[in-house]
Amino acid sequence: MNKAGNGILGLGPNNGSNIYKAISTTTGAALLDRIFLQNLTTPNYLTVLLGRSGDPTDFYGGSLTIGQVIAGFEDILKEPKLSVVNSIADDLHFQVLLDKNGLIGPDGKPIVIHTKVDSTPNEDQVTVVLDTGFSLPQVPSSVAAEIYGGFLGAQLVDIDSVGKIWLLPCSQEVNITFKFNNKSYPVHPLDVTLDPMIIGMSGVVDSEGQPLCIGTFQPFTYDTGAEPSYDMVLGMAFLRNIYVLMDYGDFILGSDQKAAPYVQFLSTTNATEAHADFVKVRLSGADNTVNPAPKLRGFHSVVYYIAIAITLVMIMVVTALFFIFRARRRNVERDKISFLPNFAQESGASCSGG
Repeated sequence: MNKAGNGILGLGPNNGSNIYKAISTTTGAALLDRIFLQNLTTPNYLTVLLGRSGDPTDFYGGSLTIGQVIAGFEDILKEPKLSVVNSIADDLHFQVLLDKNGLIGPDGKPIVIHTKVDSTPNEDQVTVVLDTGFSLPQVPSSVAAEIYGGFLGAQLVDIDSVGKIWLLPCSQEVNITFKFNNKSYPVHPLDVTLDPMIIGMSGVVDSEGQPLCIGTFQPFTYDTGAEPSYDMVLGMAFLRNIYVLMDYGDFILGSDQKAAPYVQFLSTTNATEAHADFVKVRLSGADNTVNPAPKLRGFHSVVYYIAIAITLVMIMVVTALFFIFRARRRNVERDKISFLPNFAQESGASCSGG
């Protein structure tokens, strides 16, 4: 329920507008198309800078501009231009390619992701949608498990109003980084996990009454179809860490501009400052995160303990075989000892008889 207004103004390209499909004239064009067409000399781009609730150092209230850049953030115009890819005609999105091995997990290692987009120009890269309409980014379940499943106390639950989601202790710092065009974009740990109160959930605690937070990178809550055009949706939990410029290029109805659409990112998160923010907000200023890397748990620890179990079994088998072999050898030697005196006695009797 939107208590602050009477509707939602979509900011997507015109091609995906159901209203335009029904009216088929510029009168039914999407909001940004109509704004851009009013002044064809204005750059056809939109910029977004999102704020973070409870951030102790950065106080962005959230800004959106059309055709101009926010003062102080002009460097975004110098950033690499990421081409918009894999969009289908009836469902255009701003979606770009993540670098190969471009999602770095909490352990500092790349998370393996395999694209399911058949039309991708590069099978080594996954396609991500940028969408401010998603508070919780949508990712494959394996990716969410790699981000959260290795921490003690982490658990995957199914909540009616939210869907499947990871919960873990609010005191646990989780750090991940995305890479686009060889540039790193760290995600603030206050964005990787979220206080449930922020989205209206209360009383989320573990068996010992300790508060649990929501893992914001959520396993897909919907079916992406048999032939998806993207692999994940990076919503607000990621977008709060960048200033983003989306150039609509030739998405604009009736425009003479022929340039292809593109996206530019300017990182707004400093990893060192972000850690200090987490300590202040979640740990009451007491930094006990000497090593914030994940502790063994879940499928990570399963592999670990299976390896240990196999090793122990092998040791037990080898030990058992050793004792069996030694016991048999002793029996053979004892038989020889018991046989030789009899043989000597028989031989001695024969000689004395001679």
